[in-house]
Amino acid sequence: MTYATVNWTIKREHENVPQVIISTVVQDIASAASGRLPNLSTIKRTIRRVRVRISNTTTLPTSISDIELPEEYKKTEKGNNFLEFDWGNDDDRFLIFGTELNLQLLTNSRHWFMDGTFRTVPSLFYQLYSVHGFQDRLSVPLIYVLLPNKSIQQNGLKERYDTDPEFSLRMRYLSALAFVPVAHVTEALNQLTDSDIFPEESQNVIDYFEDT
Repeated sequence: MTYATVNWTIKREHENVPQVIISTVVQDIASAASGRLPNLSTIKRTIRRVRVRISNTTTLPTSISDIELPEEYKKTEKGNNFLEFDWGNDDDRFLIFGTELNLQLLTNSRHWFMDGTFRTVPSLFYQLYSVHGFQDRLSVPLIYVLLPNKSIQQNGLKERYDTDPEFSLRMRYLSALAFVPVAHVTEALNQLTDSDIFPEESQNVIDYFEDT
């Protein structure tokens, strides 16, 4: 089997997990030729490049409701379910990722920690929210949630939120209330709304947070 044939096999089997692809390649060659194969890291990089090229030929979704996850993104490399929940229609849709093992670890963890980021998130979503538990005295992310920002979008502030860093930072103060002790959330929200932090046009968003 030549190097070109190895590449062809990778393209043919690209939807399989890397271990399966590599096993297929190794089975198809003579033992004498196996020493001439690229190392494992190089083969895995080739697999990733092939997947990127193939995915780039497909039409990218333009809204959350258009997203159709391929089966390979719904499972881990070991074949376990990874997409735990897919709920909502149109721009209300959110996705929850995790595994049964992760849920068991979370159940057995006495303390949970939550974190949200607006930077490392697919462009059609507004926030990646993660739930962490403890494993061997380490905080480990176990559940991932892709969330839409319904309040921002419905009030026509999406473009400003995406392009105005100062406005985006101030609006995230509302999301940060999730980290305030429950007994002090109302007081913290009142302190925010009584200040001049939020611009006048964001009042509908503030009302949404107060009502929900």
